[in-house]
Amino acid sequence: MSERQSSFWPALAGMTIGAAAGAVAMFFLSPRSGRANRRLVADKWDEFNDYLDAERDAITDRVYDIFGEVSAITTSLYDDARRLWESQVKAFEKSLDKIDKKSYQEMVDNVIEKLQASKKYESDDLSKIKRYLNSQWRKLAEEIG
Repeated sequence: MSERQSSFWPALAGMTIGAAAGAVAMFFLSPRSGRANRRLVADKWDEFNDYLDAERDAITDRVYDIFGEVSAITTSLYDDARRLWESQVKAFEKSLDKIDKKSYQEMVDNVIEKLQASKKYESDDLSKIKRYLNSQWRKLAEEIG
């Protein structure tokens, strides 16, 4: 084991303990009462859970709109396509080129090719994702129009 690896875990443990100690100190040294702090933490936790539920519902709705069903494989395909799509968009943004229909279609084709190469998904499902991504061009064209 290298010296770099052997110092990683103690450093991580130290940072974790330090962060926890800081959070506890902040909580107890707060100008609010304990009851108000607990209520604040509970409210923030509820907000976070509501946000996660809303995101989960939105993804489920999009998957259902694209595939007509929600299953583990369609959700996985949607997540993989979204991840690949976001990386394509980021790469395109870095190039500072103006997006047009042709470059948009190239990005869609690139995402579909990567998904096909994984051999995890059926061609019918990939066609549905491709149609969905292509349908998004109209929305994007209106925004940048």
